[in-house]
Amino acid sequence: MERMLNNVYKTVKHSVLQLTPIEIKVLEATSNDPWGPHGTSLNELANGSHSYEESQLILSVLHKRMEDEGKDWRHVYKSLSVLEHLVTHGSDRVMREICHERGMLRRLENFQYVEPSGKDQGINVRHKSTTLISLLGDQKRIEEMRDKAKANRNKYTGVSSGKDQ
Repeated sequence: MERMLNNVYKTVKHSVLQLTPIEIKVLEATSNDPWGPHGTSLNELANGSHSYEESQLILSVLHKRMEDEGKDWRHVYKSLSVLEHLVTHGSDRVMREICHERGMLRRLENFQYVEPSGKDQGINVRHKSTTLISLLGDQKRIEEMRDKAKANRNKYTGVSSGKDQ
């Protein structure tokens, strides 16, 4: 029953805020749920990154989520996961934009959150940000990962999307 009420609340909230479907997808992918974003959601966001308008909405929501603190550490962690996926699977333009955001990501290397039980959840964000910053500094590795992602995408779809912008 609680889950159902939570879903109704989210639906009403999204409607009142007049969020676009792509913004809702980003919010769902970066929720506080204890599981990571689903591969299908990540791929839908990567596909959305080929549209300039949608890519700006995606990045805007991710930037807001990465400003969260404390008990909302999962918003930050999952935003980093989405960014990593966009670097390897998204449009060339979005990949370049993310590469220019290293300074913003560096502040997350100091992210702090310790649960009341004493468990340091901030370490997850610190590690993920360090990993992403390292990736962003290695253009050759990015190209290899993007080529691999493109080959796998073509393997499963049988055709190239031709949407790299």
